[in-house]
Amino acid sequence: MSREVVLTLFIDDNEEFVETMKRILGEAPCYDYQIMSLRSMRTAKPLLGRHNIDLILMDLDIPDSQGIESLNEIKLLAPDTPVIVRTGTGDDQTMAECLKRASDYLVKCKLTDIELRDRVRSVVAKHRARRDLKPLDTAMDKMDALLERCEQSPHLPPYKRGSGASLLATPEAQKTLDPGDASNRPSDPIDMDDTTPEPKN
Repeated sequence: MSREVVLTLFIDDNEEFVETMKRILGEAPCYDYQIMSLRSMRTAKPLLGRHNIDLILMDLDIPDSQGIESLNEIKLLAPDTPVIVRTGTGDDQTMAECLKRASDYLVKCKLTDIELRDRVRSVVAKHRARRDLKPLDTAMDKMDALLERCEQSPHLPPYKRGSGASLLATPEAQKTLDPGDASNRPSDPIDMDDTTPEPKN
């Protein structure tokens, strides 16, 4: 079975780590990570406007990085792309700030190869699940709005269970079908099931 392609951008000046991640992700059973690697924020930012990147893994400690501010810039350029942040700082405050915008936070030299691969896979899988559900959420929102308008309409009878013929025979339905001619409207419900022919003279 073919693997789903994940176009991945590394923003990292540590060549050893990048090569290690290429090896680790190359062994992933579910996704085919096609990796582009850049060494600076300056070269990475123009790239985001020209390619549909599926995943960004960025090091906040590269020389021209401004830390959390650089993460904010990346999210402005690629708001719908999941970002995994890698940093040597493992304090709670930095982690909390990163996770406000990033999908995950990795501390250098704290994870095994398998843990790294699983963390990346989890981020990609969750993002794609949310992406696939977005059209359904949009359709449900439209349906909710339509139902709300129907409930507020003065020309629609309240919902009742029953067959189509019996519902059309109710006084409420007759008013809805002919709301403008109250004088000629029959006072009794129409028997929709009465199919007996009239006697001939």
